[in-house]
Amino acid sequence: MAGTCLLLGGLLGFLFGIPRSLQHDRPPPPAENGGRKDRAGEPIALRYGANTNLEQISDWLTKILVGFGLTQIEKIPSYLGAVAGYFGTFLGTGAHGDKIAMTIILFFATCGFLFGYLWTRLYLAGELTRADITTVTEAVRALEDAQAEQADIDARALALTNQYLNIETHHSKFTVEELKAAIIASSPSVKVQIFYLASSTRSDNWREPADKPLMERTIPIFQALIDSDKDQRFHANHGQLGFALKDKRAPDWGAAEAELSKAIEMRGPSREQGWELYEFNRAICRIQLDPEFRAGRESATDQRTRVLDDLRIAARGVRHYLAVEPVKTWLALNKAKDAEIDPA
Repeated sequence: MAGTCLLLGGLLGFLFGIPRSLQHDRPPPPAENGGRKDRAGEPIALRYGANTNLEQISDWLTKILVGFGLTQIEKIPSYLGAVAGYFGTFLGTGAHGDKIAMTIILFFATCGFLFGYLWTRLYLAGELTRADITTVTEAVRALEDAQAEQADIDARALALTNQYLNIETHHSKFTVEELKAAIIASSPSVKVQIFYLASSTRSDNWREPADKPLMERTIPIFQALIDSDKDQRFHANHGQLGFALKDKRAPDWGAAEAELSKAIEMRGPSREQGWELYEFNRAICRIQLDPEFRAGRESATDQRTRVLDDLRIAARGVRHYLAVEPVKTWLALNKAKDAEIDPA
């Protein structure tokens, strides 16, 4: 009976003394305020925390017990007397059996409560803290390992891209598929660097036939950037690929038109100067794909309308676009007036 009271008192003290964790009160730091990001560009935070179910149970039980004790405080002595009378019969048939039982119950239950409460407060909190520190340390170490691995992947992606865009470099050590895989696995910030490197190479080498082989090397790079853009957020990837397909030595007019149309769809209505190049280059692709134009005849009505719609947007940005071949020849064949392109 003494051992039972000691154990029950200790359990009650344990429940009252359980320290409350604060982990669910602290959100992870946002990425824009210095938080780090993972490979997918999402804020990095601990993926798990300590289980706090016991804390919640302790909170519920202590409130229930305190509430019950306050509402039944007048009846508690009679309950204790009944329990003492029940166990007192096992201690002898004398008049003091119930008093001895009451003494044992109160003494050992109180000792157990104090022991359980003080042990929980003095030792358990420290052990839980050490366990949490171990968990966080392991998580930080895993994060550092992942960042080091990502840094190696980023370095390789940049190295392969620079080698591939150097036309004098021997490329037998890696394939185009390896280059694409490295770009797709790189971090978002490195993808931005690769994009500007490829777009600069493309814009500097599309005019002269001797430079076009280097310009064509940007095509798989833009394709890899498009493949890695799962959310389709960056229309410039499609636009740059469309430019490269249109300007290569053997132009792929159909694929270029498709990429430029995708870029226009993702961009939305053109309101900023510069993006009207999408419509201008798509107009050139549509002109080159038109069999009537290749035969030296006026385009069909629907084709004529589609080309004029693109040229109106292009002329809104830079008027001299209309004097570029094959646009100039197409306008002459189709007897397009200035008012059709610029109503103002």
